[in-house]
Amino acid sequence: MSDTTIALQSLRIFSGLDDQVYACSHLWTPRTLPAGESLWWHGAPADELAILVGGEIRARIQALEVGRVGAGNLLGEAAGWSGSTRTATLSAITDCELLILRAEKLEELRALHPAIYERLQDHALSVLARRIHEVDRRIARLADGTQRSPERQSLSSLARLVRRLSQVLDGTLRRSPEAVLRRLPGLDDASAVVITEISSAMTAQRVEAGDALWLEADPGESIFVLAQGTIDVLRNVGQQKATRLATLKPVALLGTGALLLRERRNASCVASERCVLFEMDRKSFLALRGEAGQVWRKAILSALHSQLSGADTELARLKQGGEEVLRSDYERVQGHLAGYQKAPEASPTQPVTAQTGATGLRFQDPWDASDTANESWSD
Repeated sequence: MSDTTIALQSLRIFSGLDDQVYACSHLWTPRTLPAGESLWWHGAPADELAILVGGEIRARIQALEVGRVGAGNLLGEAAGWSGSTRTATLSAITDCELLILRAEKLEELRALHPAIYERLQDHALSVLARRIHEVDRRIARLADGTQRSPERQSLSSLARLVRRLSQVLDGTLRRSPEAVLRRLPGLDDASAVVITEISSAMTAQRVEAGDALWLEADPGESIFVLAQGTIDVLRNVGQQKATRLATLKPVALLGTGALLLRERRNASCVASERCVLFEMDRKSFLALRGEAGQVWRKAILSALHSQLSGADTELARLKQGGEEVLRSDYERVQGHLAGYQKAPEASPTQPVTAQTGATGLRFQDPWDASDTANESWSD
């Protein structure tokens, strides 16, 4: 048995899969990284991921250290799946031993050893969600409250029935998520079969203006895709006050962290206008396997990668800017962490000048009445 096989079988993430690990161990390439040398550079193309078998790695954005990773951990998990560029430079603090999986080998792993591939993918999701949670936790104490903490509205049985009937009559509960799913990262070129299977695992719901989709500390049992309307993300800061972390617009993906980590919600989500969302609960998420499950998880990885890289870059800018850092600056970082938001589309007549809030940017409703090709219904 090779050293690579032994190293892979010793990892918790592959527990119970010894035979499959043995069969795929030839796809991994051992690499030694001496102390002080870099594994990957910030901004370089991402064409591989790695498992750190021994040693310690430092992650830096420019000169700012943003984290350290020890033996047994996965490296490059998000960029390896998304095919984007590296968001940090990784350098060896001590002599390191790694197992490298190239992008083409990752695809071979998916095709020939799906059980290993899916275990690796699930672990990557948990790693990214945990990193986002930790960054958010470190800066949450800096927030000031400017709004009243949201509360769950209590409706009578008759009011709930009337609202449900209204949703049925206006077609909300019959809408398909296919149009909005196509605009999430990595799903634009997914097959119709895959999109249909992901859609079938979701249910539509309407949330009225002022109503909470969930409250802080609620169980995190679902992922949501926002198709229509806007959602305010609010965090309680004590004394019945809350701070707004972000306002999410259509094609936002929210609720991933709590579901992946099996934790309670770390903020409240309240509709600022009537919203339509698509929900995938934990049971449906876990049951979605095969190609559709792999594609869906890859899309979530890309979304989490976008959130974390945006927050890390903003933090590095703040800490190296040489100016006084205000609480509002950190709140912008938390905005990246609140949920994935698709970048706004440029107006045909004006160039993109900023990520959000700038002239010439618009968020297109996936069901815009002027674009009937995007409208999809299910019976």
